[in-house]
Formats: sequence, C-alpha cells, structure tokens
Amino acid sequence: MSHILMTRISCKKILKVVRPGLIVILSLCVIIVFLYSFFIWYNQGRIYPGVKIGGIDVGTYSLSQAVDVLNSENSQRIQQPLTWTFQDKILTLNLDETNPSLNINQSINQALKIGRSGDLFADLLNQIKALFGQINLTPSLTFNKSIILNQEFDLISQKISRPAKNATLTLNQSLTITPSQKGLTLNRLLLYQQIINFLTKGQSLPKEIPTKKSLPSFTTEEAFSDKQILERIKSQPIIVNYKNQSWEIDEKTAYNLLNMDYSEAKLLSFNTAEERFVLINAQVGETSIIGESPTLNTFALNKFIANIASEVDRLAQDARFSVETNPDGSLRVSKFTQSETGLAVDQKATAAQISDAILHHSSSNLSLIVKTTQPKTDTADSNSLGIKDLLGEGVSHFAGSADSRIYNINLAASRINGVIIAPGDTFSFDKSVGDISNLTGYKQAYVIQNGRTVLGDGGGVCQVSTTVFRAALNSGLPITDRTAHAYRVGYYEQGFPPGLDATIYVPTVDLKFRNDTNAYVLLQSKVIGDSLYIDLYGTNDGRTVTLTQPRVTNQTPPPPSLMEPDPTLPKGTIKQVDWSAWGADVSFDRVVTRNGKILINEVWASHYRPWQAVYLVGSA
Repeated sequence: MSHILMTRISCKKILKVVRPGLIVILSLCVIIVFLYSFFIWYNQGRIYPGVKIGGIDVGTYSLSQAVDVLNSENSQRIQQPLTWTFQDKILTLNLDETNPSLNINQSINQALKIGRSGDLFADLLNQIKALFGQINLTPSLTFNKSIILNQEFDLISQKISRPAKNATLTLNQSLTITPSQKGLTLNRLLLYQQIINFLTKGQSLPKEIPTKKSLPSFTTEEAFSDKQILERIKSQPIIVNYKNQSWEIDEKTAYNLLNMDYSEAKLLSFNTAEERFVLINAQVGETSIIGESPTLNTFALNKFIANIASEVDRLAQDARFSVETNPDGSLRVSKFTQSETGLAVDQKATAAQISDAILHHSSSNLSLIVKTTQPKTDTADSNSLGIKDLLGEGVSHFAGSADSRIYNINLAASRINGVIIAPGDTFSFDKSVGDISNLTGYKQAYVIQNGRTVLGDGGGVCQVSTTVFRAALNSGLPITDRTAHAYRVGYYEQGFPPGLDATIYVPTVDLKFRNDTNAYVLLQSKVIGDSLYIDLYGTNDGRTVTLTQPRVTNQTPPPPSLMEPDPTLPKGTIKQVDWSAWGADVSFDRVVTRNGKILINEVWASHYRPWQAVYLVGSA
C-alpha cells in the first residue's frame, strides 16, 4: 500500500516538471505547421524561392513574371558584345546576328513543378535545396543562324591562328631534314562551350580566348625515323623474288613509298549547334593528324605491287585442240596447246610483307606471294575428254566482202579456234573472242551502230558469231543468249534464208550456249575461200535436231533513200554509206529429241527493221 502511494507522488512530480516543455514543443509544431502552410499558400502559382533558371533567380515569381525577367536578362546577354584577349589584341563577338533561341518556357514549367511532386519528403527536400540556392535549371539553346556563328569563329581564328609547318625530308645527293614547327589555332569547341555556359548558366567568360596547339602532319621526329629507314635500305636494298624474276626496293623507291604528308593540318571546323553535346569533353591540348610511327603511302605501295603483278599475273590457260578426220573416219588431235596454271600476285599479303620489311627490317630478301589457279582442261588425251564425234556444223558465206572485213573474220575465227567447253559450262562468244578494237589487231569495216551502218573496229566479226549460232543450233545444244541484227544483212542470206544470224557487241551483247552433255565440247573454225565453217566436236549422246524452214511475215519496204549534204566531199560527188533492206518478222522452230524424249522445243523469232539507203552528197 505504501509502495503504490509513493509511485503516485513520483508521477505527479515528473508531470509537474515535463508539462511546460511539452507545451512549448507542441506550440512550436503548431507554429511550424502554420508557417509551412502559409508558405505553401503564399507560393501558390509561384515558383518556390531560391530556384534559378540560367543563373537568374526566379523564386516567388509567377509564370508571366518569370518569362518577363528571363526575356529581359537573356536579351541583355545576347545584345552584350563578348570580349576576350589574346596577347595584345581585344577580340569581340556579337551574338545578336546569330539569333540564339532559349527554350525558357520549358524551364519555367519545370521550375513550377519543383517541390510539387506530391511526395511530401521529396518536395520538402527540394524546397530546402532551392532556399539554399542549389537548384539552377539550364534551358536548351539553339542558334537559328549557326552559319553566322561559324563565320564569327572564322574571323577570330584568322586573327590568332598560326599554321603548323611540316618537316621536310629531301633526297638529293644526301638526305636533308628541315625541322617542323608547331602552330596555334582557335579551340572552337571550347569557345563554343564557353558561350553556351554564358547564355544558359550565366557563367562569366574567361578573359583569354581558348586556343590549342596544332602539330604538323609530318614532324621532325617522323622525318628522323624515315631517314633512318632510308639509310638502312641504302646500305641493304630489299629484293622481292619470284622464280627467275626480282624487283629491288632501293633508297629512292623506298623514299617514294614512305608516307610523308606535307599537307597543312586541317583545323576542326564548327558545323551545327548540335555539336554542343560533344563539346563538354573538348580538350585544350595539342592536336595531331597522324601518329609518330612511320607508315607507307597506301596508294604508292599498291601501285608498286600492281606493276609487279602486271609482269607475273596470267589467266589459267586451258588445253586447246584441233581435230582432223582420219581416213578410217576416226578423229585425232592434230594440234595441241599445253594448258597453263593461272598466276595472281596476292597483293594484300605482298603489301603487308613489303611494309614489314621496310618499316621493321624483318627481311631484305622477300619471296613474292603468288596464288595459282588450275585450268579446267589440262590433258592432251582427247578420248579422256570425250572429243570424238562431230556434233554439228555451222556455215556462212561472205562473198563480196571488203579486204578489211575478210581480215577481221579470219582474225576473230582464229581467236575462238580450239576453245574447249567443259560439261555444264557456258560458252561466251564475247569472252572467248576478247576485246575487239584496233589495239587487238582489228581493222575498220562497216558495223551497225546507233541506227546507222558506219565504219568501226572489227566490222565482220558478226559473220563469225552468226556461224557459231548455226553450229550450236545444229548441235542441239541449249542457246541461252542470242540477239538478231537490226536489219537483214545480205552476207548472212547468201545461200541461207533470213533469221539465222546473231549479232554481238562486246561486252554488252553476247552469244552464249551451254554444254549440257557429259563430255567436253571442242570448237574448231576454218575459212575456205569465201566461206566460214564452225565445227563442234564432243560425244554424240544420241540427240537429233529438227529445224523448220523460217517463216517470213510482215515484210515492209525500205524507206526512201536519204541524201545528206557533206561539206567534206567535192560538190557533185555522191557516196553511198548505207544500203536499203526490207523489214520483216522471221521465226523458225527447233526441236531436239533423244530416245523419243523432247529435250528442247523452242521458237526463234527475229524482228528486222526496214532500212533506208543513205547517200552523202558533196557540197564543198
């Protein structure tokens, strides 16, 4: 009982002491809540105190007030000439003409949201930060006339820039070095960032204009490195060997291969306002275009290797045959050209090898790296190739041809004589005959070109392609590409109906047929008198060929003759340069069968335009 009484007396004493403190604390809380509520109420529609935009205090301002203050301050910044010093010069830049545009509305809306996220503790923290000046929003900036800003940078750069000077390494009687010199140029990226910071953050501009050193593209150190390389090669030239051939890289050759760049260092140019994203990391230090390690000039090295390749490279050469008939009717190879392995310099690997030898002294005696390709036919045994039967023959006549045309026919026929087509391969007339020009031995004769019959290199070669077309038709081989002439040419109708011709124009118009037999096919050509013969030999697999007589329809008479004045001919002279021909549509059928099964059933159609005669009338 006495214990309970004592406890009650102690509690009364404690309450008597604590009650005044609790009252004070509760009173303070009420005051704080009241003041904070008043703070919230007072700043409704206003930016909380202490918030800055671009370094400008917009706290307690309404949206319209903030817009007015920011526009006024930004207008002063834009109209204020910016100045820097460089040595004893004062450099000035006016921003007004560059028309900078600050997105202040976005920043103001963002400022209004600070402390109003709905998260009590986060809002209270941001409000306290603002009161202590720790919130400074940066508006986005765009130069609407960035080209003018670039021009202003150019003017400043011209006043302070000093170009770098390259070293020179001269090879005359001896190697002579002229030292390089560093240059100085405007650090455009850092200057741009300073202007951005001034306009968007209110940061003061440094007194001195930002500059950076520019190194020459060919330094004294690099010149000395190249000199050491050349001196070593002078005492011990590099030799590139291949079989019985060799190529020397001496001091002069190596001098031309080394990469000595004498161009002035290119200044980094300012282009667009978007570059500001990379300007933050702009360095003030030195800039250089190339490294200090010696390198080779890629173009010069590739040219050097290409000259070597021109002496070594060759295409793989297939074995070539001529077949004659023995008295007993069997076939034999009377002439044979040995096949040759193709060679091609591995230019990429060779470049790496030479580069290593010159720059790192890996070796002074190199073996040229050459790739080989094997021919498709590499044997003279006709039986192993299956060349034993005449598959088909093509014939055409060219009586009345000019001497130059006859010459071209013989030349083109010799170029394709002995060509062998492997099983599954396609014969290309253009590829087999090669380039047709005066450079490859052809003379000028009449050709069809751009709607006229004119003198051109290789006139008459179509006599050969026409004859090959007829041989392929008669052999029953699939013909995959053939083009008829623009008009009916008399040479191709000597003893034959129209529609059996084939024109070519290297390299766009071609004649092609495919060897779909299981044996090799040999093409043999011969000229006898005014006739050309093309024979295709291989293994007869039992196929038969039926060609119908060509059908001639829609014949159209030639247009009236054309008389053209020619001031190069004497007056009264008449010279015919084109000949009339009837137009027509011609078609015939070809059916190829084997053991009663149809292999090919096709229609060959040709459209020939009516052609007018053309006469040149002298007017001189």
